Amino acid sequence: MKHTMSDAELRKAIAVMQDRVRHARGRGENETVDTIEHTLLELRTELAARP
Repeated sequence: MKHTMSDAELRKAIAVMQDRVRHARGRGENETVDTIEHTLLELRTELAARP
């Protein structure tokens, strides 16, 4: 059974991922930044699509 995140869980995940992007950028981990930003886009898209 697939768990669907609540709006609050999605917002928390987005905040955590944004923090990870900042840290990865600071360490010069460009591939990590790209991967996390892709995930962020997916999370934001999912949140925006909700009624």
